[in-house]
Amino acid sequence: MQYARECFNHQHRLFLFMISIDGRLARFIRADRSEHLISAAFDYLRNPTPLWCFIYAFSKMQAWQRGHDPTASLATIAEADLFRNLSRIHPEAGQNAALRQRLEHAATPGCPIYALNIYAKWSHPDEFLDTDVITSYTVHRLLVGRPAYTSNILGGKGTKGFVAYDLADRVAVWIKDSWRPVLAHAPPEFEIYQTIVSASRPAGHIDRCFLTLRAGADVDYPPDLRFTGDTGESQSLRAVSLSWQSTLALKQSAGHTPRRHCRLVFKEVCRTLEEFRTPQELLVSMVGALKAHYVAWESAHILHRDISPSNILIYDPPDGGCSYGKLADWDLARPKDIFTQERQPAHCGTWQFLSIALQCEPSKPHELSDDLESFSHTLSWCIYKYFKHSHSGEPELLADFAYSLFDSSDLLGLSGSRWSFSSKFSQLRHGVPLVRGLEEAGNGPLASLTFELAKLCSRHYHSPTVRRLWYDDPPPPSDEDEDEAGNHKPDYEDEFGRITPADIATLVQNRKEERASKREEYEAILKRSRDSPFRTHVSLVNAFRRIARIDDEYWLGVEKIADQLSTNVRR
Repeated sequence: MQYARECFNHQHRLFLFMISIDGRLARFIRADRSEHLISAAFDYLRNPTPLWCFIYAFSKMQAWQRGHDPTASLATIAEADLFRNLSRIHPEAGQNAALRQRLEHAATPGCPIYALNIYAKWSHPDEFLDTDVITSYTVHRLLVGRPAYTSNILGGKGTKGFVAYDLADRVAVWIKDSWRPVLAHAPPEFEIYQTIVSASRPAGHIDRCFLTLRAGADVDYPPDLRFTGDTGESQSLRAVSLSWQSTLALKQSAGHTPRRHCRLVFKEVCRTLEEFRTPQELLVSMVGALKAHYVAWESAHILHRDISPSNILIYDPPDGGCSYGKLADWDLARPKDIFTQERQPAHCGTWQFLSIALQCEPSKPHELSDDLESFSHTLSWCIYKYFKHSHSGEPELLADFAYSLFDSSDLLGLSGSRWSFSSKFSQLRHGVPLVRGLEEAGNGPLASLTFELAKLCSRHYHSPTVRRLWYDDPPPPSDEDEDEAGNHKPDYEDEFGRITPADIATLVQNRKEERASKREEYEAILKRSRDSPFRTHVSLVNAFRRIARIDDEYWLGVEKIADQLSTNVRR
């Protein structure tokens, strides 16, 4: 289905018709973001009638009946010329390098320019949309080109990101285009933003660490969007179709997850977290994302549940002020009263940055502590990729270690306890940072921060509420460990099966000492870990802020390098 995926990624589509031919056999396929409908195979040489009828009917269809999005159309020549020159003539593009680069990418030669007619409630260009204040719907025409981001998967959300130009307000904006699941326990991202707005009303404004929502919701057809029917008369599209766009599963109540097409329009065009320029900017951006997370949790009781580098953005203000971080992509967020009752059959979020508890206990509810731990893993990932450490300069070791820490999903195939097989857990349980050798490589401030975060993770996993998930006290020796004479059975023998009594005595003594030492170690940690440091945001925010605010002289020599994993693909 690679062909279908490419069609969805490069065209504005709701669904796609295909004909699959294998020798003498043919099948008809209808694909959308939720499911594929595949006909029975037929011999088109012996019975060509179905093929003729299909092609004839397809030739009589209009574009929207063939699966093209009726709210998207090719831009006029004048509009296309305007969009392709925006990187040079837009007032903000000269000062904002990120915006200029996004506009240049969107206007890649050979990529068509489209116009999207977005019928929704629109806010003022500098204000966050509040649907309780703005009640009227208007149509804005926005120009888009090559998407800045596309999904690699045909099914599911199919998220695409566009930098766009609003012809009504004459400003550049960001559009998030996706297919959201229509489920009772999954509120739309648009509603999540409105809940946060409602909770922020007493303060009179929403925190700057959120993206400024201008418009959005499920894609709706404008009342004046018309087409020419079979009789030659102009008809409203609403008269023959639902006002919103959905997958076939929604209409048929099929066994697949039903989805609706939605678009969100944001004021800011940002950089991704991995596009940070200095280590201080990396930390400041993560502090901004933590602040947004804190506001959403404390004021609206909403948990993000997908903390990752791709969901933390860096915004460069047009006035030339200091850049700061924003937390984006709240489509997996849930209110507290919903996610506390959920039992996920599989993980929720980005696997590389999930908490260890969620990776090892898939049925565990997603909690605040899981999101806070994901911030720590996100920082470790960025440091591992962009700063020198003990594995730098060793491509194979670098790739293997990154795979074992972040990418490996071998835990999913285990039927028993997964904790002992987690590479992250084996280090963090003892307070050992995931990235080693930073201080020796001249990255002292980052070494201090990763060490402090590792200690927080260790305290978290030794707190009583989490420790019960993975830790069992070593059992005392059982009767099965001794033979009929009462002598301890050895755990191993040499290649000839010979073990001396002295070997047995040493083995028994070592085992006792190991168990005693292990108990003492855990008891000592438990005394310091009566409560998890991730029960609130305080410990994590303070750790980031302490390092981000140290004097510039300590940052001398700490520089970002090229992506160390870009060419290291584990085979």
